[in-house]
Amino acid sequence: MNTSTATARNNNANHTATAEKPWRGIFFRGPQMIKTNTGKEVTMWSVYQGDDRGNPAGRVYEIKDYTRAEKLAQVMSHDRELELINESAEIAA
Repeated sequence: MNTSTATARNNNANHTATAEKPWRGIFFRGPQMIKTNTGKEVTMWSVYQGDDRGNPAGRVYEIKDYTRAEKLAQVMSHDRELELINESAEIAA
């Protein structure tokens, strides 16, 4: 193997190792009204890992309690070391 071939392989290996991952963040959205199977409307908040356009990149957690949804978003953001995008509002009791 000549020197230029070895250098090209090393450059390709370095480029692959340093390729940037797509941006991800934790999204906390809501409230939104959702109808249950029985026709009853309930208030829900959504928490999920999403892409740079806010589209889910995995499971979407739908939670009925604002405080629990907020805590889940904070924990997911901390554990995954991702930015928390809070687009939620709490409903006054």
